Amino acid sequence: MKKFIFYTIQLFLAACFMAACSGDEPSPAPEPEPTPNPEQPGRKRTILVYAIASNNLVSDFYDDSEEMLDGMKQIDPEEYSLLVYRVFRSGDVALLEATSTDAGMDFTIIKEYDNQTLSTDPRRLTEVIEDAMELRPAQSYGLFFWAHGSSWEPEYSEHTPLPLNQAQPPMLYAYGGDQTTGVSDWMDIDEMASALPDNTFDFIWFDNCFMSSIEVIYQLRNKANFMVAYPTEIYSYGAPYESVIPLVMKPDADLIEAAKETFNFYNFQRLACTVAVMDLSKIEAVSDACEKANSNFTLVKTLDLQKYSRFSYGPYFDFVQLTKRIGAKSPDFDETELDRAMADFVIYKACSAKNFSGKEIDPENYSGISAHAYKVYTTHDEYYRSLDWYKRIMNGQ
Repeated sequence: MKKFIFYTIQLFLAACFMAACSGDEPSPAPEPEPTPNPEQPGRKRTILVYAIASNNLVSDFYDDSEEMLDGMKQIDPEEYSLLVYRVFRSGDVALLEATSTDAGMDFTIIKEYDNQTLSTDPRRLTEVIEDAMELRPAQSYGLFFWAHGSSWEPEYSEHTPLPLNQAQPPMLYAYGGDQTTGVSDWMDIDEMASALPDNTFDFIWFDNCFMSSIEVIYQLRNKANFMVAYPTEIYSYGAPYESVIPLVMKPDADLIEAAKETFNFYNFQRLACTVAVMDLSKIEAVSDACEKANSNFTLVKTLDLQKYSRFSYGPYFDFVQLTKRIGAKSPDFDETELDRAMADFVIYKACSAKNFSGKEIDPENYSGISAHAYKVYTTHDEYYRSLDWYKRIMNGQ
């Protein structure tokens, strides 16, 4: 309303000025109408699903592909493009597009790739993103990572294919699980960060286990406006794409409603599920509070903290609960400052009553984000100390 009144006054004064000067000079010619920018992409949004299905998730990929097509049925493919990069164990690697055919929605191949480069190689990720943006340019972009995930922990892979008789089945580290050439290969999150262009995606959605960790989120903070991820495991069925795609395939993606659909899908079945939506533009206020919490860092007891991992992963604890325990020994730390920052940063979060181990999740201590217990020495600590999050909040300790 204030803007309207301001412009109304401006127009009135301009009219009075022109009337007063009309006897001196002729009125200026009207400004020509702006012409459309021929460089403006015709599509409103292109969403890329980067799917590594060359592993035990292949049957889930087929199911999710059908869901994605169902989600695109009411969407104009001339204005909104859904692209899926997928790799199978057979070595069949291609970029597909959801298109309208005489038989209904289906995927058609728009580019094929060689299978000598693993899909967990950051060079392939960069190549596919560049292809997607060149082949289907749009005014905005979204990105789904579809595969296995395990937070920040590295594999240290050189992404070199090995003969089948040399394949070693490692733990699921970071992102991927490409078994195209016999070795189960993974992409570390610093590699992922180097492969992703800055300030390109409206959102990144990790449809993988454990990727809602502060280490992953902070490493990718400059890659998108928003992020959706799960601090715990997620069932291999993943997101209900028939509901999610229509909500995110529009100029203003409704990520909160899409996350709610995902949570409700599992919660109604009384299955474990956690999810969070983050506004990445608000993350530095969180890191400021955490830097203060760690200014007088000492190891803390973690046995009674809420834990989101199981088996040999992590352990990954609730981020806020861990930070407050560490910060209790720092005179610079203010819990209220952290709570305010988190309220702006995590714009939606939800958790089921129990986790995947059958233990209750305390909603009062559920932040939607996990964290590593800093300086609990493991074989991966050297790598952990190289991550942006550690450097940001530990003051070089």
